[in-house]
Amino acid sequence: MVTAIQRSFSGGELSPALYARVDQTKYATGLRTCRNFMVQRHGGAANRPGTQFIAEVSDSTRAIRLIPFVFNASQTHVLEFGHLYMRVITDGVQGLETLKTITSIVRGPATVVTIAAHGYANGDEIAVSQVVGMTQLNGRNFKVASVTANTFELEDMGGTALDSTPYDDYVSGGKAGRVYQIATPYVEADLATLQYVQSADVVTIVHPNYASRELSRLGALSWTLTEIDFEPAIDPPHGGTAVAGAAGANVYLYRVTAIADETFEESLPGRGAAFAISAATQANPVTVTAVGHPFVNGDEVFIAPSLPCPPTQTYSRSRTRP
Repeated sequence: MVTAIQRSFSGGELSPALYARVDQTKYATGLRTCRNFMVQRHGGAANRPGTQFIAEVSDSTRAIRLIPFVFNASQTHVLEFGHLYMRVITDGVQGLETLKTITSIVRGPATVVTIAAHGYANGDEIAVSQVVGMTQLNGRNFKVASVTANTFELEDMGGTALDSTPYDDYVSGGKAGRVYQIATPYVEADLATLQYVQSADVVTIVHPNYASRELSRLGALSWTLTEIDFEPAIDPPHGGTAVAGAAGANVYLYRVTAIADETFEESLPGRGAAFAISAATQANPVTVTAVGHPFVNGDEVFIAPSLPCPPTQTYSRSRTRP
């Protein structure tokens, strides 16, 4: 009897022509079949990770991006980012809102489902399970259409009315749950270039086209996406005045800020009275129209998303001119 030593798996799968060639060096480093394993460069073999179909995305005609969320070994999620939305997949299961009890399903060219006070809206996506009789619906996702207070019709994921005529008759039971998702500002074209980093239950997401945001996990099906506020917590000073110095050859501009007593955090500079913007050109440079403004060349201005600014915020300046 011949004794062969398996030194490593670095040779990969062998051709049938080498099955009996124990005299070849390759024989001691090869395999007849290597299925569901990956051969490492140093000779070992590791399990090959696989994929599993969980559910169809909201719109299969659009690109999506999957982002991992790992809190610890027992708390992991896959985040599905699509066009203006995000969904959560946990332990191979799509996140669903509270399941609601189905009391009737009418079979036919239009499949009508009855759930008392379901609260769904046209276009919502639901997952159906535990139906007795019409089992062809179980384990599938559908779009909701023709909503009334207690009924709705089922459409396939492409938006076509579900014809359940060839299905078995509905007997009893059944659950339906709306797919959990939150709204995001990220459009399909920008998903691939999102940058992110996770710290505990918070994922910080940045992109040149969007304000930086934090995605926070408050619970398995409780997530928030909020803009990051980079402004200091302390309010800027207000009500200050400045007196111009003696005439001279230089112009001096001053900013006035406040400092917190305990944290020593510095506020933003104080700002003066606000003036409503009535127009702004889409050009380079931008020309802004604000009737009655007192600004001169070289002044620094702050443009707020909504005007006027609070009257408690003032801007003090002192300047000397020749």
